[in-house]
Amino acid sequence: MQSNKGMQDILISKLDSLVTERYSDLEELKNSEIDDVEKYRKMQKESQLNRIETSKMIVQLKKDLNDSRKNYLDLMSKVQRINTLEEQELRKRNRTVVELDAERKAELEQIKKSKNFKMKMM
Repeated sequence: MQSNKGMQDILISKLDSLVTERYSDLEELKNSEIDDVEKYRKMQKESQLNRIETSKMIVQLKKDLNDSRKNYLDLMSKVQRINTLEEQELRKRNRTVVELDAERKAELEQIKKSKNFKMKMM
């Protein structure tokens, strides 16, 4: 889990850095004069490479986020199952305690009746 979070943090910072770079590239493009075909092709190629890199990073980040989400859901599911099992165990124990308590009360009542019977017999 922690390694996934670290990977996500790295990807997010890279993506953030890329956004900043891309914004700077856009501003540079807006302010530059393209006066020859070579310069245009070079800028077009750089832009294409940046778009590809951005797309790859977004895909990787989405994959990592989905993996983390799956891990979180799996853990939450396990916790819910444990809670359910614990509740079932407590109910089972409660029934056992109630049954034992009823048996003790019945035994005490039986003892009282025995004592009362013996007292009456005397």
